[in-house]
Amino acid sequence: MKPKVTVIMERNYIIKTLLLSFLTICISCNVKDKKMIQRDRTFTVQMQGKNYDSLFICSFTKGPYYTLKIAAEKQDSNCWIFTIPDTVYERLIDFEIVPRTFDYKTNTSNRIALNSMIDGQKRRIQQLNFDDSLSFVSLKYESTTTEDSIFMSDHRGNSYLGTCNTDNFIVETPIKGTDFYLRMLDQLYGMFLTIEDTAYSYKQYLDTYLKEAQKHPDSRYYISRLCAKMHNYKTKQDIRQLYNCFSERWKNSVWGKEIQAYLDKPFENITLPNALTAKEEPVIQDSARCTLILFSASWCRPCHLQLPIQRKVYNDLKDKMDVVCISIDEPETIEAWRTFLKKEHIPWRSLLSVNVEEVRRKFMVPGIPHAILVFPNKECKALNLWEKTDQEQLYNHINNFKSCTN
Repeated sequence: MKPKVTVIMERNYIIKTLLLSFLTICISCNVKDKKMIQRDRTFTVQMQGKNYDSLFICSFTKGPYYTLKIAAEKQDSNCWIFTIPDTVYERLIDFEIVPRTFDYKTNTSNRIALNSMIDGQKRRIQQLNFDDSLSFVSLKYESTTTEDSIFMSDHRGNSYLGTCNTDNFIVETPIKGTDFYLRMLDQLYGMFLTIEDTAYSYKQYLDTYLKEAQKHPDSRYYISRLCAKMHNYKTKQDIRQLYNCFSERWKNSVWGKEIQAYLDKPFENITLPNALTAKEEPVIQDSARCTLILFSASWCRPCHLQLPIQRKVYNDLKDKMDVVCISIDEPETIEAWRTFLKKEHIPWRSLLSVNVEEVRRKFMVPGIPHAILVFPNKECKALNLWEKTDQEQLYNHINNFKSCTN
């Protein structure tokens, strides 16, 4: 008969062995499941009336796949198949189908535009968005348009004066409610932009998007565009009410998580060098007051044209709020900015962006001129000082100091 201690040790050993085997099986099954899930997707393009030697999916949107180029495999003269890795599918916001990449020898860009009749109107787009229901598209060649002597940019950020050839194709009307259909309806990304030269106001864009997001909570296109265009919204509250329209699936997507991270992140009062003294200073010097942050640059003519408005705001409200300007000049133009400050006798503080891209990203600056009103509770509101309504809101906030906590 074995001693009691030996029996217990053997039993514990057996239990540990069984547990280890069980965990190994679970891990093995989990790996197999992941392998099954993480498969490459295919996207088939059938083209009629136009033959190409090559076809690519390219991304021209700033992001993790800005320089993406995926070549298609030619099946026959009309059929092309793209293989899209899941890692790309899960993160890529939009893409274009192009027959050839940029020709640096002749400065020629070759593009493809898709045209479709929707509700009696001809819709035209160049950028597409992946959709769970979009694995095949049939295109019929219509015409080619050529534009000469136009400014273009390549994926490297270089600008060229060259020629753009666009092959126009007719695409079959997409099924209503699909992301492809929603993308065709929103050909200019209108509801995601704050365009000044338009009859639509910011509120109209916001209300339009809100209604669409409520109708389509499972739209990959809508949430990805919200994520890409967060810098165009005036408050986090605007973004939050749009974000709340989406299903849990898309809230847990890479875009949903990025939006949530931005909403949860408090305002960070960073320090930057003073443009004239080079001394490091916090952007917000008095946390008990509202601070208007202006964004400008030596080379920005619209910023200089807005100077009279900025001066009036400063002179009217300087006793009730602080004003600071952050220049997004690169090192080679900083001296030009200092010269501008002295020449124009700018009375408010001016700070320099040590890292322009980081400052743009941190303060969500879509373009310049740009302004952000930071409240004492660190809530922020983007302002367009060209707009009378935004000027009125600024004056109302500052003249009624208690409303700064809203």
